[in-house]
Amino acid sequence: MSSYTRDYTYANGTVLTAANQSTNEEGAKKYFNQDIIQGDILSESLDFDDIEAGIYNPINDSMKFMSGIICGQNKTDYPLDAAYFTSTTKTADQTSTTSTDYQDLHGAGEQIYLEETADVIITFEGAFNAYTNSNASGGPGNGLWENKILLRHTDYTAGTTSFLESTRGYVFEGLGTLAGTLDPDGYDPTERRYRQVMFTHRLSLSAGYHDLQVCINPKVETGKATARNLLIEVYYI
Repeated sequence: MSSYTRDYTYANGTVLTAANQSTNEEGAKKYFNQDIIQGDILSESLDFDDIEAGIYNPINDSMKFMSGIICGQNKTDYPLDAAYFTSTTKTADQTSTTSTDYQDLHGAGEQIYLEETADVIITFEGAFNAYTNSNASGGPGNGLWENKILLRHTDYTAGTTSFLESTRGYVFEGLGTLAGTLDPDGYDPTERRYRQVMFTHRLSLSAGYHDLQVCINPKVETGKATARNLLIEVYYI
């Protein structure tokens, strides 16, 4: 930034006027607030890299830019690092349509802090596998059961949690006679139980802390998500 020069310099014996004083005060305010003027750009040119270089945070593996944030989790290179899910944790009927227990998928969630209102784009892709249920007494049995996957958003400032239906996807039990609410019978057992689930969703969020988590309501005794990739892009626009 160039050095500060007063707009009006007083001389001994001259009359102090309100207009000259206001001019000096306005010039000082712009300088101390680092107001960028044409003269500054000519002498101290700004490059794109100076503004958008970004700051990397190794703790949560995120990049912070002047215009927003990029963060997420990537488990595509670790096939053995699966996120398992099970219906056996439910306290009621494991496959009841009214018995929901949305379980977080490991490696498919992120907490973000927004300095101001922002548009947030969430992109997720995951490979899911639902195993065939046993016929053990008290278990869900075989029923081509649907396992619902969707995005959950928690606004910690407002104290609200919502499940975003527009992001929903399903993976089904491979064998049995239809007993659930959705019918995957047009597919063979392999196509039912192995599913690639993908979505891109845009939210307008207020300033504060937010949690974005992919979760599942399981109706099989054992299932897992192997490759998972979650990308969150924040734009302060």
